[in-house]
Amino acid sequence: MLAGLASFVAKQPDFRGKSRLLRLLISAMGPVPSHYGPVMRVRAGDYTSWAALFGYYGEGLRNEILSLPEDGVFIDIGANVGIYTLIAARHLSAGMVVSLEPNPEVYEYLLSNIRLNGAVNVLPINAAVGARTGILRLNFAPDHTGAGYLSDATADAGSSRMVHVLGAEALRPVADRLAVGSSLCKIDVEGHELHVLRTLEQAGLLARLGRLWIEVNEVHLARAGAAPAQIHEVMERNGFTARASAETAASGDVLFVRRQMN
Repeated sequence: MLAGLASFVAKQPDFRGKSRLLRLLISAMGPVPSHYGPVMRVRAGDYTSWAALFGYYGEGLRNEILSLPEDGVFIDIGANVGIYTLIAARHLSAGMVVSLEPNPEVYEYLLSNIRLNGAVNVLPINAAVGARTGILRLNFAPDHTGAGYLSDATADAGSSRMVHVLGAEALRPVADRLAVGSSLCKIDVEGHELHVLRTLEQAGLLARLGRLWIEVNEVHLARAGAAPAQIHEVMERNGFTARASAETAASGDVLFVRRQMN
């Protein structure tokens, strides 16, 4: 009953007290089925958790995941509480999911959700992906953890913590497990996407992936000293073509498909 009420409230236009009411309802619910099916335990006051629970966006990426062969591989870079990880784990009955989330507090929710769904085909990793293995600062807002971004300095507002970062050498064992083409990688790291792509390229992962779903946000990329044209240049160099859709246009994401797969 509470889950149904929370879903009803979430779908209503914004009104005074809506966020507070949702937090109260979610706090009282416990783990419940999400919009996409997997059972989830979420952070009551976090917009990114609400998006996972109530399906604010993500149909396009969900459909791309479900188009993978059942023995395929899904790599979730910036997994947060794990909605796409869980969708993939359910679908890839003979495959594998690699799920990376650097924020330790959010990672605990990711682990909890993996256990709740009995997802034994998921490799969860409490780390970000970057130019080299080491430690960087993750800046984030407690009420929107999905907007967290890596930096060498503390942000002016919100919260921050030091997190582990994996470079190319740490990711090469994952590349060795991939059959060329039967895989999808989601990269949503609030501006750090170019650094991730270059690391995947150095690790040999980019040469083996079939598709990538990448957030390409000009403002976020500029914060990390990058631009959308650089994302497209790396993908073109590695044999990928951008494929536009209504879903990607609305979300600011871009789907890249290896050219021989078109």
